[in-house]
Amino acid sequence: MIAGCLALALALATDGQAGQTTPSPFELVRAQARLSGIYALIDAGAFAEAARQAEAAEAAAPSAALRSEAAFLLATARLRLGDAPGALQAAARADGHDRIAVLTLLGDAALRSGDVQAAADRFAEAYERAQAEGRSEAPGLLASMASARLAGGDPQTALRLSEAALQRMPEGEAVQRLFAAEVRAVALDRLGAPLDASQAFDAIALRRASLQGADHPATLFAAFNAASALFEGRRFQDALERREALLQRTVAALGEDHPLTALALENAAESRREAGLAAAAGDAHARAVAIYASAPGAGGAAGARARSAYGLHLLETGSPRLALDQLRRAFQAAPDGFADSGEIDRREAARRLVEAAYAVASQR
Repeated sequence: MIAGCLALALALATDGQAGQTTPSPFELVRAQARLSGIYALIDAGAFAEAARQAEAAEAAAPSAALRSEAAFLLATARLRLGDAPGALQAAARADGHDRIAVLTLLGDAALRSGDVQAAADRFAEAYERAQAEGRSEAPGLLASMASARLAGGDPQTALRLSEAALQRMPEGEAVQRLFAAEVRAVALDRLGAPLDASQAFDAIALRRASLQGADHPATLFAAFNAASALFEGRRFQDALERREALLQRTVAALGEDHPLTALALENAAESRREAGLAAAAGDAHARAVAIYASAPGAGGAAGARARSAYGLHLLETGSPRLALDQLRRAFQAAPDGFADSGEIDRREAARRLVEAAYAVASQR
């Protein structure tokens, strides 16, 4: 094992620029171990700490290859925190990292930013490269292409692509298969079969729990989607009970300030509002907005979505001045396109903003 690491370190040592001191094999192995720790942080959902450590690792990297990998990890962590612009900036410095991985990340960042066409282009380029190189990522990239189709309002093609991805993936590619299954379940929901989608997400959550743990962010996210599909299927009480339980699980597992906690709060607010629990819904909306406000880039499109929902709640509960402030901020942060069907676009934000402004004017 040590010999293999030293061989890698010696190979990486040639990455240094002319005139610079060549790092020792020990320095390279230590830097690689540091990056391995950052991968573990990202997998565990500790995105803020991962971003902090990746930024430091990039600054201290002893080789160009390790510097690019650290930048890639920084971009990944920032994207998970909802900071798509910051992710794109870091990804631009990761040009020495695996090109297919970078293209996939750029596609994800474009989706978060609402640039559906750019996302589709990046995923397609990554897929073509993976196919040409015989890489195992190719079927998974079909699922990424399907996610772009969902964002572009084409669930039928998304369903076809996600099912093709599942057919082509080896059984051993468990995590990739779960991602493709999730995209397929979302497509089913968009095609008018929310209860089928909820059952699919329940199965995905169980599988993720066995592979990654019951409180892993990916497991929780699948459970969120199962509850949301129940809500879409008008199983409101079941959705409310699940969402309240999930909120408690998420806070216990990830803390009060995690982006997934904000999403759990948004979901709980939606169900509380449907159940007529206006005060409790408002509290959840406010807490979600506060979490996004403290995140890099104010949470990006997700933060804009949370502010828009909170603004609408304030407008409906007789606080148009407060609503106007939230909706104005949502409009300023909203992307030009859709990140997915749960995000807002600028046209919808503008409509709500005008409605709030009219309500304020009517009170004078």
